[in-house]
Amino acid sequence: MRARAARRLGLAAALASLLGVMSVAHAVTVDDAVALAEAGVSEELIVEAIVRDETKLELSDGDRARLKQAGLSAKVARAFAGPAPAPTPVEQAAPAEQATPVGKATPVGKATPVGKAAPVGKAAPVGKAAPPADARTRAEDVREAERRRAEEERAKRAAERGAEAERLRREAAALGGAELDRTRGADAGRLIDSAYESLDDGEISRAAVIFDQIVGGRLAAPNTAAYADASYGLAEALTRLGLPSAGPPLVVEVLRHGPAAPRFDEALRLLARYATRFDYTHPVLELLDGVELEGRSAELRDEHAWMVGGYRARFGDHDRARTRLMSIRPDGPRGPAAAYRLGLVEVAAGRPIEGLRAFERAVTLSERRGDLGTRDLAYLALARIAYEVGRFDAAIDYYRRIGAASGARARARYELIWPLLLSGDDAGALAALQVAEADRHADHLALDLGLLEATIFLDLCRYDEARARTAAFQQEIAPLLTFLDRAVELPAAEAHAAALAHPALRRIVQSDVDTHVAAQAAAELASEERRLAGLTALGALADRLRPVLADRRRALGDQAAAAALRRLRALRLELADLAVSADEVRLEADLAEREVLYGAEGDGAVLPVAPAAVPPRVAPGQALWQVDDERWLDEENDHVSGVTSACPVETR
Repeated sequence: MRARAARRLGLAAALASLLGVMSVAHAVTVDDAVALAEAGVSEELIVEAIVRDETKLELSDGDRARLKQAGLSAKVARAFAGPAPAPTPVEQAAPAEQATPVGKATPVGKATPVGKAAPVGKAAPVGKAAPPADARTRAEDVREAERRRAEEERAKRAAERGAEAERLRREAAALGGAELDRTRGADAGRLIDSAYESLDDGEISRAAVIFDQIVGGRLAAPNTAAYADASYGLAEALTRLGLPSAGPPLVVEVLRHGPAAPRFDEALRLLARYATRFDYTHPVLELLDGVELEGRSAELRDEHAWMVGGYRARFGDHDRARTRLMSIRPDGPRGPAAAYRLGLVEVAAGRPIEGLRAFERAVTLSERRGDLGTRDLAYLALARIAYEVGRFDAAIDYYRRIGAASGARARARYELIWPLLLSGDDAGALAALQVAEADRHADHLALDLGLLEATIFLDLCRYDEARARTAAFQQEIAPLLTFLDRAVELPAAEAHAAALAHPALRRIVQSDVDTHVAAQAAAELASEERRLAGLTALGALADRLRPVLADRRRALGDQAAAAALRRLRALRLELADLAVSADEVRLEADLAEREVLYGAEGDGAVLPVAPAAVPPRVAPGQALWQVDDERWLDEENDHVSGVTSACPVETR
């Protein structure tokens, strides 16, 4: 009863904090922190109150033990010692929606969302020894160094993003300043008509060469109707030849002159096609935000709002992004994705309730249109919101709705472990962990699964298994930490190459959104360069395109390398946190076992004999979860772990 009441209180506090209505008006002491924890207030809110107080306390060993006994992690002690590190901002998806929605930190080491002790760390008795200092010093040093570096990197990226937005505004003003001369010379007009005829007849290379005579050969001056018309034609021809990366600068020559320009509608549609393939940011999008398309087709208005809304969201202009995304027809082709992107915008703007409603709309709209990919991304986002406010039952339900064929399935099976664990279902969490370790989910590399398993064994009072799994986990991450210590000091390109050559780190950097987007674009450009080499009929046009594509490919490669290095540095910090947590699990297994052995007598408890683990279900001669994919995928939610609790049973 008390535990349920504490969870309700913790949920109310978390929601109050989420909505910005909670405040603390007095100094927070160790006694206050312990009392808040016992009342079910989440560790995150306790840390927030300590930081807001801005006082510093020198904690004794007894104070630290009391905090730990209350189920509070070292994060609370660090908050008493000084300001807590700034939270990592929520990452938004790139326009092409490859990104995982609503960014979420690695759960191990983070504050428990609502009114329950963090999974790593059971209560330790006052006065028990802390882990040896020399076993923790290196990991603590790494954590602090990486936190400082991450803070500097975030500040640098925020400054760069602000400078980029300002540059785009200046360039947009210059880009839109020229008037379009609507005169069209007879010679240029005949050539343009001939080129479009060739394009319609499938003579694409011939059409590209003719269009280039006008654009590249300057048979028409820039800012004229003929130049804009030929620019669109050349972009369309190059796209059909498999060279879409050369197209965006050409369609800009049309779009910069607004809806009155020739081929404006076609150019806007072509740019929307490019936007699904490239992480495209250009000052023309700034110009397009000032354009209204009354009288144009509803489909064209949706494409316009989709591109401009994504552009505004990228630079944190949530109000204008919201306005554009909400103008998209719910029943149109962009409806489900627009609702999902709006959810990302609302969460980033600090409006989680509106974000939740947007994600729910995305589910409804995507199911109506059969867009299961967007539906599953929305389910993943809803599960994470439910998890963050302590609605573990809802989070579990949303995670389990994600389809077996979904690209988000592996991530969902991993994240499902956490609400199960924090809701007190240790056996369910262990079963979910065994599913997440299946070979079919091997593409999703979760380095903390070993520590999670050790934590579950600790909760089940299976101390030998907890220690054994912790030791195995530490052996697994030790070489990774050693590798990362060297890799993060390398130049970005070398660090990226080293990670790609490493079997585990390769999957980690390839699954990073920023790295993936840039690397994929660079790979596509490399393919276009090879394609261009075979288009000998383009002649001088090919000669001009070749260095442009090469320069763009190199720039994207540098961008991917920089993103990979950021991910490796963040991973180094995560692993350092996990190493400290592993020490805590091992120590607490020893302490808890001692308490059970010496405290059970006279307490009305009996020690059950821990039964042997029941092996998971497998077919003869087959590996775990590798039997008849369809049948076993359908049964993943029904998998039950055979491991049972060995904790003392109350007899009175």
